[in-house]
Amino acid sequence: MELIMAAQDDPTPWTTLSLTPSSATPPLTSASPTSLLQGRQYFSELGVVRTKPGRADSPPTFSKSCSDKLSIRQVTSALLSPTTLLMSPENAYISTMVLPTTSYSPTACARAFSAAGRMAPLVGRKFDSGYKFSPFAVKTTNLAFRFSKRAAGAGAIGSNISAVWVRGKGAETLIGGVLQGRKKFASGIKGASMLCKMLIWRLAQRVAEAEGVEGAGGEQYGLVKLGVKMAARNEAKEVTRGVLGGWVRNGGDDFGRVLE
Repeated sequence: MELIMAAQDDPTPWTTLSLTPSSATPPLTSASPTSLLQGRQYFSELGVVRTKPGRADSPPTFSKSCSDKLSIRQVTSALLSPTTLLMSPENAYISTMVLPTTSYSPTACARAFSAAGRMAPLVGRKFDSGYKFSPFAVKTTNLAFRFSKRAAGAGAIGSNISAVWVRGKGAETLIGGVLQGRKKFASGIKGASMLCKMLIWRLAQRVAEAEGVEGAGGEQYGLVKLGVKMAARNEAKEVTRGVLGGWVRNGGDDFGRVLE
């Protein structure tokens, strides 16, 4: 947050507005600095959960900031929910995060991630199934990514086009999160990326069935996430969310088994 504040012509925090997502979700309101904040709202409040995108004129979402997601990963491990059905998270924690020297704020990183910052209540905390608070080290590099905004200059702008390559799976191009040439919300999985929740779940189910792993089946993804095999992970997440404060859960996990 310190870096974002320093980059603004006017560092005055945005006023907190009433944010209203789609009618399918309850209204998202930020009535005080201690509740869910969008982007630059309450710049002076540090260490609180924020959502993205950060622009005040962007449609509000429940997607958390990258630092908040990394913070909770220090407890839930680097594994996604479906893959925890197949392997233990015990040795699947991030050990080191590398940042460009120009984008490193020791104060901000210590506050967000370290055992002396907001995660302090979790120090020494362990949960069933190998879950624990495992803080990572933050290191820096002077190497510059050749396509970064800093290297490309002031004219560089963001893009909604992504190139994806996965070993053994091939490559794909996404535009706004949808396969190039496919329509958004196309029926079935025609427009889905290989990285989407639905297809990752399907792959995990196939592996689980081949290996005889119980508890990975079920007709609804949301129900599998609430199942017995996810109990330890869910406890770890809830405790961590309570420590971070202001964490509003995303919905949309009610889709069923994928059909070819």
